[in-house]
Amino acid sequence: MSHNNKSKNFVNLKNWIENDKDLKTVIEPESKIHKKNSGSKDLNLEPMEKIEQLREDPHNIVDRITKLIENNYHLFGGWGHAFDDILELIFCTLTRYQEGQEERYMEIVKKIGKKALNVSTQIFQELYKALYYDMNIFDYLGQVYMQLGMASKQKYFGQYFTSWNVAFLIAKIVIGDVNEKIEKVKKTGKKETIHDPACGSGVMFLAPKKLIIDKAGIKGLDYFEFSGQDIDRVCVMMCKIQLLLTDYRYMYYLQIATAGDLRREAELKKKSLDVLHRTIPRS
Repeated sequence: MSHNNKSKNFVNLKNWIENDKDLKTVIEPESKIHKKNSGSKDLNLEPMEKIEQLREDPHNIVDRITKLIENNYHLFGGWGHAFDDILELIFCTLTRYQEGQEERYMEIVKKIGKKALNVSTQIFQELYKALYYDMNIFDYLGQVYMQLGMASKQKYFGQYFTSWNVAFLIAKIVIGDVNEKIEKVKKTGKKETIHDPACGSGVMFLAPKKLIIDKAGIKGLDYFEFSGQDIDRVCVMMCKIQLLLTDYRYMYYLQIATAGDLRREAELKKKSLDVLHRTIPRS
């Protein structure tokens, strides 16, 4: 099968949303925030306080996503399967140009069927509008994960993440004066790194992102970079999805990985060095 034929068969969630007349209204330019920002290349011209008043309460979005999964988890074959498949479908959509992602997407679609795919599309629609279109930064997936844990009482959801208010307070304390940090980067040429060795759903990256944008606009993100790891593949997927949907300045996010991936990468490097060492002739 040629690449072009494969691309035609690849059902893209974002395209489905934009082409569905019932869902299209959610991401059309009539959105208040988009309309206020349209026509201006620099979002810094709009005071963040005014924009904040137009944004929907993130907890309402969390509740809608949670309810969608609670009402339809049986379509996926269980609570854990539902959350895992939805995350992977969204992640494959956001990274669809990477090798193997298109095939993995179609594999999941074939397994879950059209009804479950439609549920996944609605959830992607909620996340896409909130995080990317309205720039309403919040730890949606982490909160959904914890709510599903309480509703399902399943061991699959056996983790609790830092609350948003606490994460935002920590970001303020750790970063301090955002504009001072930016001036320092301009002088040294070295970006400020925010690292989380147990990144979970990514709340300790999302909170700093919001703080930076609030204080310095989206261009302020150019002076920061994020890196993190977690032992849980689901956590890393949640983190990457939310970082990709808030990737307003094309930041580099391959630094977010599972501990297992990092260990395997280190082992491969070690093997390569061992082979190189054995092939170098000794004097």
